[in-house]
Amino acid sequence: MIKLLIIDDQEASIQPLKRLLEGRESVDAKWCDFDEAEETIRSFLPHVIVLDILADSPDGVPSVEQSSVIDKFIWNVRFCPVIVYSAQPDLYPEEQTNHPFVRTVSKGLDSEIEVVESLDQLTPYIEALKKAENHVRDLVALAMRYAAPYAFEAHSCKDDARETTARMGRRRLAALMDEVAIGDQSNLRSWEMYLCPPVSKDFQLGDVLQDAQGNSEEPDSFRLVLSPSCDMVSNEHRAAKISHVLVARCCSIDQALIRLNWGNIGNSKLDDPSRLGLSRGYIEHIVFLPALSKRIPTMAADMRKLELIPFNDIDTGQNGDDSSEQFVRIASIDSPFREAIMWAYLQTAGRPGLPDRDIKAWSREIVDARKSK
Repeated sequence: MIKLLIIDDQEASIQPLKRLLEGRESVDAKWCDFDEAEETIRSFLPHVIVLDILADSPDGVPSVEQSSVIDKFIWNVRFCPVIVYSAQPDLYPEEQTNHPFVRTVSKGLDSEIEVVESLDQLTPYIEALKKAENHVRDLVALAMRYAAPYAFEAHSCKDDARETTARMGRRRLAALMDEVAIGDQSNLRSWEMYLCPPVSKDFQLGDVLQDAQGNSEEPDSFRLVLSPSCDMVSNEHRAAKISHVLVARCCSIDQALIRLNWGNIGNSKLDDPSRLGLSRGYIEHIVFLPALSKRIPTMAADMRKLELIPFNDIDTGQNGDDSSEQFVRIASIDSPFREAIMWAYLQTAGRPGLPDRDIKAWSREIVDARKSK
């Protein structure tokens, strides 16, 4: 059953659509106006929304709240496909109507048929979202089932036990989700290593930064964060352990090959993932990074070209377009690819500093230990 919510300030105007949907046993349709929309979305949990944007006003001009209602609360509360069904759907922000889960239909004679056709087109995606949602719900139940006994055994205070259960449940859920990803037999596309926009509010090793004044198509505008994630955590309980973030400069593929002394190698020889170290994530001091459409170009990070950037010069990416920082965090690199970045840097930077020791004596000790057996 597909739960469909119609958001419109005039119920009469969507009666033809409601009658058409009533003939479909697989659709549970519900109507509400804009004032009830957010509460209804939270309670009804629709799988798809049909949205009008024009207010019932003499000039028919949509208000700001209605023309940006997807961004305002629909997708903040419930991610699902949206069909913008209005006399003037072109008034809706273009950056949202271009989303693959948004369709637009102009109200008019027999336009309700077009809405149903759009619903049919979206149905496979609706079913995929339902399947994913049910899977997550099952994993939440499993995580809480095993977390709760330990939490309640550890605390005599019920409030503390509930808080610990929720925290342990979230951590176990994250681990279960990682296990699901590992068990997926389909090969990941290279760009699936990115989390864009970043999930964590704190900077992490593997974050991709862009020069705020740079060109998003130029690799030289980008940096790759190498500082340990734990050193960059900042909240009301603790400050970050470091004042500057260590980053590797990025460069074009041609520049990276020159730095590897491979400038004269032909493309036919490069068409080999093992030669470029793509299976382990790096080759010598170069980490190749895939393109992310419209955000990150195909490029490489050089573990020998390092910089220190003050925290105050980096925008987390949550301050909008008015930010004055020099760099903006564009994306994070997900685990386990993040760990591969760390290993590439450690391999390049060398071993941790240690005092000189009598290595020969130690070697003889090891040999003697074997002989004594």
